[in-house]
Amino acid sequence: MARDSIEGDEDQLRQVFTNLIVNGLQAMEAGGTLTVVTEEDQQTGNYSVTIRDSGPGIAPDVQEKLFTPFFTTKAHGTGLGLAVSYGIVKDHGGEIRVNSSPGQGAAFTVILPLEQGVKY
Repeated sequence: MARDSIEGDEDQLRQVFTNLIVNGLQAMEAGGTLTVVTEEDQQTGNYSVTIRDSGPGIAPDVQEKLFTPFFTTKAHGTGLGLAVSYGIVKDHGGEIRVNSSPGQGAAFTVILPLEQGVKY
């Protein structure tokens, strides 16, 4: 049976998804398509949310640094958004994955356990 919620800190998770959505929108300066896909995997006990944009994509050498504090490719960015998001997701027992090729957009997938060991 599919669930309609997962366990976690609502405000922190909202921050993660807001950051990923805003980053995707900002990557598409000339417009484009932003897609959000959710999937529950009852076998692994995980829930995933993938945010995909049709922007310019991310080079492999940049992908390696995305979750490093103070690393940014934006003229006015602080380089903290993805680093903080990474920490929040890790604190929830999950992970963030990036899949991108230059010219092909980017997809960020947040994988979270359906149930937390610590109650928020």
